[in-house]
Amino acid sequence: RIMHRAKMVQEWFDEHNNEFEVLTWTPNSPDLNAVEHLWDVLDKQVRSMETPPRNLQDLKDLLLTSWCQIPQHTFRDLVESMPRRALVKKTSLNEHRKVLNRHSHILTPVFVMKQLKEMNEDAFEVPERNEYRYLVQDEAEEEVQYARRYYVSPFLQVSRRCMFLIGCGIVALLALAAYLAYVAQTPPHSYTQVLTDCGWLHGRWEDGAYSLKGIPYAVPPVGEHRWRPPADLKANGKCWDGVYDATHFRSICAQVQPLRKDGRVMGQEDCLYLNIWTPSLLTTAGLPVMVWLHGGGLHMLSGQEKGYSPTEELARRTQTVFVSLNYRLNAFGFMALELLRKGSPTNTSGNYGFMDQIRALHWVQKNIHVFGGDPKKVTIFGETAVLALMNSPQAKGLFHRAIGMSSSFVSNTSLASAERDNLVFLKRTGCQDATCLRKLNITQILQAIPWEEYPSWAKDGQADIPVNGNSYGPVAVLDGHVLITHSFKAWEKGGYYNDVPFVVGTTEQETDFSPTMKNISTWTWDDYKWFLSENLRPFGDHVLSQALKLYNSSAPCPTNDRCPERLYTTLVSDMRASCPSNRLATRAAGKMPEDWPEFPSQTAMLNETLSVAQNPLAERCTLWEKSFYSYAWIN
Repeated sequence: RIMHRAKMVQEWFDEHNNEFEVLTWTPNSPDLNAVEHLWDVLDKQVRSMETPPRNLQDLKDLLLTSWCQIPQHTFRDLVESMPRRALVKKTSLNEHRKVLNRHSHILTPVFVMKQLKEMNEDAFEVPERNEYRYLVQDEAEEEVQYARRYYVSPFLQVSRRCMFLIGCGIVALLALAAYLAYVAQTPPHSYTQVLTDCGWLHGRWEDGAYSLKGIPYAVPPVGEHRWRPPADLKANGKCWDGVYDATHFRSICAQVQPLRKDGRVMGQEDCLYLNIWTPSLLTTAGLPVMVWLHGGGLHMLSGQEKGYSPTEELARRTQTVFVSLNYRLNAFGFMALELLRKGSPTNTSGNYGFMDQIRALHWVQKNIHVFGGDPKKVTIFGETAVLALMNSPQAKGLFHRAIGMSSSFVSNTSLASAERDNLVFLKRTGCQDATCLRKLNITQILQAIPWEEYPSWAKDGQADIPVNGNSYGPVAVLDGHVLITHSFKAWEKGGYYNDVPFVVGTTEQETDFSPTMKNISTWTWDDYKWFLSENLRPFGDHVLSQALKLYNSSAPCPTNDRCPERLYTTLVSDMRASCPSNRLATRAAGKMPEDWPEFPSQTAMLNETLSVAQNPLAERCTLWEKSFYSYAWIN
């Protein structure tokens, strides 16, 4: 079929102009589909012409139009395996060679078009694979024979070299562009260094934010520094040389879990460290700062509890600098004894844990700008400690907003009363002076805490109705220095509290996360009334009667809702957290704005392993164990 069409075209040329010949032949393995496609295009072009080609220019126009209609992939196929075609003029061999030397173009659609436009009557360049081969005419007496000879011009060699260099340049530019785009969005290394007022810190980049952990903010409270206000690092010559490794958490403060005499001793005294998560280290970023004061009833936990502390993801999503810290707990942080007043610049004892928090806030004011934070946009948030700092003149000006989350800080214990009650602790240690106390090891001190005599030392007691009619204890005291007056009275008097925007909130079931009675889930209504009577009668019969009236067990309740447990924990939650918070908010409220801004409600992001239970009371621990808390902060 191909040869037939070639013959037809050749006959046409013979008829119209016997000066030209169309010669075609087929290699060993031609791509017949590609060749047929070309001839089909040529055939359609010839049939569509009003008049047949009359000369070489008409033929060049026809070929040019045909080539342009061939798809790119077909074009490549033709280059690789098309039958060789050539339009040559009957002339001498030497003349052909001279002409061929002038036509060495790279075979691409653009160059084909250029070649056809510039082609003269002497030759037509034929490509084969990666080489250029030309048809050279050898004249004999009886027939014209054609032979293919290799020829690569110097210009073609330079062009290939240039093409290689250009290709390498393009690849290099693309790689550079990709690298610059990566650098623009991601720090070049997974580690970073920051200069504070006490020396260099070596931190880490992870999950879209920087983290610098275990940063010392005060002299370790050990030895002679035990039961003393926290000392400044720089003023005491305790800064470090070189670069401080801030890529991991340091020790938590000494504590007992669970809170009882036989509880497991954990942590160390050398624990005054803070942690920072930030999306930027630009000193001009001016990001808001949130300082997390962990809960635990001033007895346990730390600023690095998994699922109960800030994360890199939280900093990245909120574009906020987060700070968490450890502070002294239990007897190490809140032991008030008269013999500990000696050497105190304020002639007080106790509340050392609150002093640690205030020292950390001073550190934040000095250094937070190098972590991208604005020292004028500091918000403290947490539980009991937030109310203490709101009521402390020593913390004035160190923060600018506060969020009390389930805060239940209620204290009216005087320093003298606390020092008297804590003589039980002193007796258990066997010491008579401060020097002896400061030589005791951690275990000896924790075992000497009066867990049974004064249940307020035990956090478990704060999740139940107060025992023996005593709702206060000697842990945090009104020392006249850190805490001057009762939280409620502070707002009534004015002048002693930090007048900053303040958010107070509680949950419906504050105490159900860790109920004191382990069998409370199986309670009947009779059990409910019995426990209520046993615990409230010391306050007076009128209190018991009022409680049974307000928290009535006669209301209908589905059997699968564990109603006795729910009603009891609601009562305890109201007594321990909700009612004190409501009273506090009422006293703290100033002139309210007439128009309140509306904020769209959002759904808190849950982690991938968290599933919401149909009965949250039955699976209350699931949310805690799967880190719901930290993700809820995001929204």
